[in-house]
Amino acid sequence: PALLEQARAYLPDLEPAGAPDDALWDEIRPRNPATRDYLGHVLLDFATVDPELASEALALGFVTSARLGMEDAFDRIVAKELHMKVREVRELREQAAGRVAEAEGVR
Repeated sequence: PALLEQARAYLPDLEPAGAPDDALWDEIRPRNPATRDYLGHVLLDFATVDPELASEALALGFVTSARLGMEDAFDRIVAKELHMKVREVRELREQAAGRVAEAEGVR
């Protein structure tokens, strides 16, 4: 519920849907640094809003930022906002895809 509430703070009429198709990923890919920074902060908001989902949600943030071609921006924001070292962020990114696949397998 906390994650859906956070999404509705951005989009009040949002209704959950399935995963976006590949064409949509390319369409929403941020093209300039300011947009990448903004979206990086939005992803981090979603990743940290529900403490029960913290590690899985952060892993999904890393995977999503990669699909959007904004890994550097997201990693920098994670390091700054979560007071982490670059090495720690890199390790989390390296583990992210496996964590997301594992979490999806549980559902």
